[in-house]
Amino acid sequence: MSVLGIDEAGRGSVLGPLVVTGFVVSDYQQPLLSRVKDSKQLTPKQRLSLFNTIKGAFKSVVISAKKINELMERGFSLNDIELMAIVKIMEHFSHLPLKRVIIDCPHPQPSRFLQSLSSFVSVENVVAEHKADEKYVEVSMASVVAKVLRDRFLNEIAQITHVNVGSGYPSDRHTVNALKQHFDVVKPFARLKWKTVVRLCNSTLDTFSV
Repeated sequence: MSVLGIDEAGRGSVLGPLVVTGFVVSDYQQPLLSRVKDSKQLTPKQRLSLFNTIKGAFKSVVISAKKINELMERGFSLNDIELMAIVKIMEHFSHLPLKRVIIDCPHPQPSRFLQSLSSFVSVENVVAEHKADEKYVEVSMASVVAKVLRDRFLNEIAQITHVNVGSGYPSDRHTVNALKQHFDVVKPFARLKWKTVVRLCNSTLDTFSV
């Protein structure tokens, strides 16, 4: 029997995509992965090493900043967007005899999240917890894969724009500089509905709509 862990990378970023990943861990793999930590506790080199050496079935749903902007313009919240991605992942692995599905809950109230999820898929044997990436190896691996894939997209954005966009998070001075000094270039990859982006580029954002 196997367990499916689901986590994301890029939820709080202002540049780049949101990557939601499901990673399947079988019973025999558990001892091998006992030391895996949440991706935020690992260096990029450590994450990449895990990604390249640990084998497992995974499915990632990548939602570009443009798509997030479009969906939010239509009234969808970030929680709604992530929920839809999680449903896709669960449907992708629905053919497996999964013992359990563990989700790093994106909603402040896990019970409400599970209620919303139940409108689309069965939530029998589904666990939704905050900080599940720190408790369950399946979710930790999903976190690692999601972060590695998102890092690749950020590198591609940097190559396309010829701008150092950093990690894509507002705490990163390179990301802030990219938005402030090179907004016209990085605009296609920016979360235009984010208050942080509006604050950083207020004078520019006043001149256009999504």
